[in-house]
Amino acid sequence: MRAVSRSTAKKKSPPSPAMPHVLYLTKDEQKLFGKLPDSLREGWEVKEETYTRYESDAVLAMRMQMVRKEHAKNPMINDLYAKLQGGASLETMQIPSLPDQMVQEFFFTIGARGAKMFIDALMHSLTKDEDIQALADLTETRHQLLLINDRSSL
Repeated sequence: MRAVSRSTAKKKSPPSPAMPHVLYLTKDEQKLFGKLPDSLREGWEVKEETYTRYESDAVLAMRMQMVRKEHAKNPMINDLYAKLQGGASLETMQIPSLPDQMVQEFFFTIGARGAKMFIDALMHSLTKDEDIQALADLTETRHQLLLINDRSSL
């Protein structure tokens, strides 16, 4: 995730794809977000995440097999997936800088379930604007994946 700081802007700009001001949060996530200082919550619109169709284990396994075939010779991707499959702690895990296309493939592979794990980890360590921007990026990603799942026949 490439975080963009809102604090460096001279005036608040309207939401744009590069800098969303919307957080798609579940009710539980909204409770945690509501406990943050006003200075962090300022300027963010919270929308309830209403989609709930998460991927099954079988769907995620199929996606992983597809990615393994496509990126068999990419050590960064293989290492990242190996850490996730091995149960690496998301709090300590760092995602390497990947090209945008690979980031999209990564999140499609781990699905909304994986995105939720990153969101859950991040929700407990929000301390600055860049963290909230990263949260916005993750919740937008999860929202889009849930929307895809809702419209498909998983």
